[in-house]
Amino acid sequence: MNREDLIAAMQATASPKPVAVAVPAWGTVYVKPPTVEEVDAASDTAESEDGKKRRLARAAARVICDEQGKRMFDPTAASDIELLAVQPWSMLQLVLAAADGRKADESGN
Repeated sequence: MNREDLIAAMQATASPKPVAVAVPAWGTVYVKPPTVEEVDAASDTAESEDGKKRRLARAAARVICDEQGKRMFDPTAASDIELLAVQPWSMLQLVLAAADGRKADESGN
């Protein structure tokens, strides 16, 4: 692959489309895989001691979206984070694994 082909391929994947994931009791949930920029921004937030709390709930809030890719939860809203934090791990794990491009059982869990 030459540089031009690689750049064209990267441009085509620069805005990931939402992915449907079937979650028991919730039905179809859409997740938008995070970009490198979004992961970097989340890492900056997580470096503080407060940032480590509710890390997985905030990660879910950043990726759960509607079919068009509009975020459904605010990762800075305490009420949204609290709601996500009390969900069964197995359900949230399906969401987070799908956002990462894998199935939950591929994550070693």
